[in-house]
Parts: sequence; structure tokens; C-alpha cells
Amino acid sequence: MNVGGKVGYYAAGLSRLLAARGIAYDADPWARAALKEAVALNAVNVDVRGRCSRADLEDLPAGALVMIDCDGCEEVLLRDPLPSGLATSRLVIELHGASLRDDDTADRLRRTHDVVGVPTLDASPPPPMLPFLDEQERRLAVKEIREPQRWLICTPRRPPAS
Repeated sequence: MNVGGKVGYYAAGLSRLLAARGIAYDADPWARAALKEAVALNAVNVDVRGRCSRADLEDLPAGALVMIDCDGCEEVLLRDPLPSGLATSRLVIELHGASLRDDDTADRLRRTHDVVGVPTLDASPPPPMLPFLDEQERRLAVKEIREPQRWLICTPRRPPAS
């Protein structure tokens, strides 16, 4: 499952890599159209849906992989009480905004999961193209201007039922 599917990078890529059926949510109609195109181009089985609600996270199969990259909606989806379907799911969550500045989300998830925080680093070497620019200018030319982010990798403590 991919919450915040945008253009389908994770939804189509993971579905293809894992040879699994997927579900991708995005509230933006443009993003859903792009997602559907990525699904078709990659010939994968991904059901594209609109906005994800907490109810959508209640009844997940044990061991589900849930990728949450919804640019702030994680604060709503992961508030107390956590949706029950997440208890046995493997979670990869990108944190933005207020959820990045405090550890409430990670603390809630630690009740049921082992949680590892991974910062997003800007450690890419400058690209070799653009030889007329110096090293710093080359880095700036390809830098994504984004707010700081970090990821939570969450493994359920309770093993999924077989």
C-alpha cells in the first residue's frame, strides 16, 4: 500500500519488484492520473484510489507493506489510537512538518513496532555535467528545494500470522 502515491514511483516500482498487487492513494486528481499512467506503463496490478482515511488502515493483511509519503497527512493518519491494521504491517513513513520536529509519531509506533529513524541527507556528489559551473553551482543546479525530512522504518514486534 502506498499512501501519497503521486506519480507512482513507489506504488508501481514496489508492485513490480515484489510481483504483488498494490493499492495507492492520492488526494490529488492530477497525481491519480499520473499514477494510473505509471501503473499501465509498468503493467502492474495497482488499484489507484483517492484520499486515504484512517478507516482504510484498519483492515490490512498481516505483514502488509505500507509506504506513507503524503506530505503532512501522516499526522492525521497516525494519531492515537493508531489504526489497528498497522499493528502487524511493515511501515515506511516519510515525516514532514510538525511530525518531523517532535517524536510523538515515532513514540506511538514504538508501542507495536521496532522503529528506526533515517535522516534524509544531501550527500550526492556534484553531477559531472554542466562543466561551466563550479562544484557548488553544480550541486545547487540539481538540488531539490524541500523542507527537511526524515524516514521511519517500522518493523512489527508481533509476527504476522501465517
